[in-house]
Amino acid sequence: MGQDDRVIHYTNETIHGMKTNYNSNKTQELSLDVLVVSDFLTYQAFLEMTNGDSHKAVHDLKVYLQAVFDQVKIIYDGISFNNETLHMVFAGTYISTQERDCPLWLSWAEDEEERVLNEEIRRLEEDESRWNSTVEDEEFMNTTALDSNSTEQLISSERRKKLRKFVDVTLEEMQENNSTEMALKMDSKKAVDKFTIWLKEQQGLPRHEHAVLITKFDLISINGNSATQGMAYVGNICENGDSSSVVEDIGAGLTSLIVAHEIGHSLGALHDGAYESADCDSNDNYLMAVAVSGSADHQSFLNSRKMSNCSINSIIENLKEPTASCVKKWKTKGSEKNAQKDFMKKPGETVNLARQCQIAFGPTFKPCLRLMVPIAVIICGASKAFAFRTPRNGWTAKT
Repeated sequence: MGQDDRVIHYTNETIHGMKTNYNSNKTQELSLDVLVVSDFLTYQAFLEMTNGDSHKAVHDLKVYLQAVFDQVKIIYDGISFNNETLHMVFAGTYISTQERDCPLWLSWAEDEEERVLNEEIRRLEEDESRWNSTVEDEEFMNTTALDSNSTEQLISSERRKKLRKFVDVTLEEMQENNSTEMALKMDSKKAVDKFTIWLKEQQGLPRHEHAVLITKFDLISINGNSATQGMAYVGNICENGDSSSVVEDIGAGLTSLIVAHEIGHSLGALHDGAYESADCDSNDNYLMAVAVSGSADHQSFLNSRKMSNCSINSIIENLKEPTASCVKKWKTKGSEKNAQKDFMKKPGETVNLARQCQIAFGPTFKPCLRLMVPIAVIICGASKAFAFRTPRNGWTAKT
């Protein structure tokens, strides 16, 4: 052995000391990297708003998706989990500018083709039956109808069983006030399934721990209800592909509320009033209420950006699971947190009132400033002066 050679002996004690010294300069915090994905229909909506300018459409859509995320971040910054804040980190965006890139489009096209084919088969069978039948037995026909109904109930029951690990959210106020129907519909459970598969198959997506798809598809519940506005897996945070949610884009602050709600499900919270959250009343309008409502009542409005104790406790318990370890990260002590926070524009500054009306209802809508009242809503109207209301909740200020 040469004079300059050194041999360093490591023991359990020296290794423990090294770990202690390393960790003494670190602190653990809760954070979640969120990827925001836009589907092809959402891109088309922005393309229409920009008069076919694809570059401006992509730019404006990125600004919008960032603004939606920023509002979600503001909501979670105001929630305490055992005196800790769960920081939302923007992982980036993915915009589907072509049909073939859209996570849901091919699925919808296949379903639509199957629906048309089945409808044609049914029509041909009816025509054949009409030609072949000379006598109609009324009792037999009634029995057949009863059997058909029983089959439908059996299928519905099976679908409910499969849907136990999913939860959706409806939006009361938008259903009451927004008469605009989205042209394309999709089963909400299938939408989450397809998005999950798409995430697992994609290469080169920004690194993330949860992905949310913003879509212009009208999400339909298992009962055929169009009021469903979002769906997610429950308690599957950090799991590749399964840590995901699908949210119907209804414009501005309400879309942000639903995104925050669905992320809450992925973190482990169920609806208030259900199962382990039975002690918390959904009517209190907290973030994890069954139906999100942009109420004009001040306290109800504030509650919509908070979580009930039941939701907070459910998330705290779920974060103890090894599968949720990605949320806990080591950070260097004294490092600047959110250094750009005070210099960043608020969501309402990047997406103005006019654009919020267009996103929610279409390119011909604009804010009716003379009808605005000092509550957290925007009143939008078209050329026929028919007014709609969409909450602007929190888009211009932190709540």
